[in-house]
Amino acid sequence: YLLLKPHFSPVLKRISKQSALLLRVAAVLMAFKVYMQMMSAIPYYAKLAYQLKDFVIGYLHLVFLGVIIPLMLVLLKHFKLIRISNGFLYLFLITVAATEIFIFYKAFALWLKVPLSADYYTYLAYISCLFPIAISILFVNNIFQKKRLKT
Repeated sequence: YLLLKPHFSPVLKRISKQSALLLRVAAVLMAFKVYMQMMSAIPYYAKLAYQLKDFVIGYLHLVFLGVIIPLMLVLLKHFKLIRISNGFLYLFLITVAATEIFIFYKAFALWLKVPLSADYYTYLAYISCLFPIAISILFVNNIFQKKRLKT
């Protein structure tokens, strides 16, 4: 962090608040990803990850939806290929956080032998339905923006 901080601050000053938020989210989740990788080098946790696939699913979910997608959104916004609305941004980030919590909740519940909520899969399905809604907001905003620019 201390090595990157002097280089990160000037970048954040030159980009929009939305892009800065997405970069911060990606950086925090990338640090958590690295921590999870380091923990998996310990044999106990490696065996745990091998036995409980939900940890692996949560890890992959974290990497793709928490690190890669925000970085892609920043690049697309930077090159003016998409317009990101606050509604999309916050709905997307809340949905990523909520689904991560649910996925890791199941993994920890299985590991610690805590009973899983009877409605777990229903709640996870409802929360996951927010992803298509967020993507629809992004899609509709960009389609209408392009139509306004053409007229």
